[in-house]
Amino acid sequence: MKVKHLFIILCLTFYSCTKENTKKEHSSSNKNHLHTPPLKPVNIYVTASKKGTLQNVDILNYERIYKAHQNNAVEKLTNDTLKITFNQEIPSYKELEIQQEFYKIFIVPEDSLYIHIDNDTIAISGAYESQYNFYNYLNTQQYEYPKFKGNLDAYKKMALDTYKAKLNFLKTYAEENTVSTTFKNYTEAEFFFEYYTNLLLPNGVSGYYKTNGYKKLPGIQEVIHYNTIHHNKNLNLTTYLDSLSIEVFKRPDLFENHYLKKALPHFIKFYFLKEEKFTYSIENFKAEKQFVNKHFDGALNSYLLRRMYIDYYNQNLKKSVSGITFLASELKEYARNNKGKLDVVLSSMYRTKLKKESTIIPNEILDQVLLDITNTQNTLKSIISKTNNSQKEIYLIEDMQKSELIKPINKNGFYLILDTPINKQEAINFKNSDQVYYVNQKTFNSLLKHFKVYYTPYLAIIDNEFILVHGDTVKKENDSLINSIKNKSSK
Repeated sequence: MKVKHLFIILCLTFYSCTKENTKKEHSSSNKNHLHTPPLKPVNIYVTASKKGTLQNVDILNYERIYKAHQNNAVEKLTNDTLKITFNQEIPSYKELEIQQEFYKIFIVPEDSLYIHIDNDTIAISGAYESQYNFYNYLNTQQYEYPKFKGNLDAYKKMALDTYKAKLNFLKTYAEENTVSTTFKNYTEAEFFFEYYTNLLLPNGVSGYYKTNGYKKLPGIQEVIHYNTIHHNKNLNLTTYLDSLSIEVFKRPDLFENHYLKKALPHFIKFYFLKEEKFTYSIENFKAEKQFVNKHFDGALNSYLLRRMYIDYYNQNLKKSVSGITFLASELKEYARNNKGKLDVVLSSMYRTKLKKESTIIPNEILDQVLLDITNTQNTLKSIISKTNNSQKEIYLIEDMQKSELIKPINKNGFYLILDTPINKQEAINFKNSDQVYYVNQKTFNSLLKHFKVYYTPYLAIIDNEFILVHGDTVKKENDSLINSIKNKSSK
């Protein structure tokens, strides 16, 4: 254990020192100001022995947020030769995609590379040949790819062993080949953030746990949720992540690093917001935005905020009036802070997607069958239509034994409870039994999937036009927001 702890401390010390050097290089960057270095073109010439190999060739660029493909100029020089030209700001890894095969290459600005493909092998030549071909040699090593099999400690050890093995390979490779300090430092960072990406987003989790069919939780949150529910066991994230500091991520020189950008949003959500049951709610958006603005500036700040708009929109806020109203206001503020401009994806979201029509509950959900206490069939549409009140409170309840947050509702509200013997027994205590409806597992899954529910109890506020006014997992801390929404909706 002492060796393991020393290893982590040395890694953190290395990144702390590197960060100080990076600070000096980027001290001219101001908060919320993107300093763009001069663009320097890179030329890649690709040839292939097999006819048709060069029909689908591209360079992936992880600086981009929405899709990895960048705007490359691809020129066909001859039948078996392509020239790919793109601009490169700083040294980084790019991936060459050929016929759905991917080759990782370290590229520096103003590089000229020559790549030849012969069946499944690739040879790269140019000024920094040892650097270009590093991953070709690394991929010949027989590393144990970390895969989650139910034991998180064993999974972490597997990931750590692979990380250390890759560092050792790099050390030997650098001793035997001519590589730059920049290449070595960047590759060490690549392995470092790959390791923590593996911890935050364990490989194999999505296929390990059996769920009831609704959307699974992202990454390590699935493990936390499962262990809490089934084993009454809490995970100490601080220990699991080796007391990792947010300072480690403040690396503008690594802005194009795929693993840093993949790990960082999850690190913020699961670790620094310190919420076991993380949801994509308005409150969490505000907290995450405050955290991002406090700790990051420049390109990483812009990336994280743009990533938040997309993730929160897709995972929850697009479904309700309160969500799209909030996001519209946030995007206006973001545009004001960026000289009145939104990029293509955010502009499209603002103009075409943040509309009230998108919050109308579709008929396939409204027509789902519910049973009252007399086993009479009803539908969600019929119980919403029972009164002319402007809004109805509808609770989705999966486990009545853990329903301490469920509050008494007025005569226009309803409880939709998963139909199990235990839940039925618990529901007997409800004073207004005519407000209780039982839902079979298939229907319950459909409701959870449509409303994008990760945790229950979930409260949906629906108006008499079948529009979702607001929807969120019930927590003590969001009482004030829900009351505010109720008051606004009733006016």
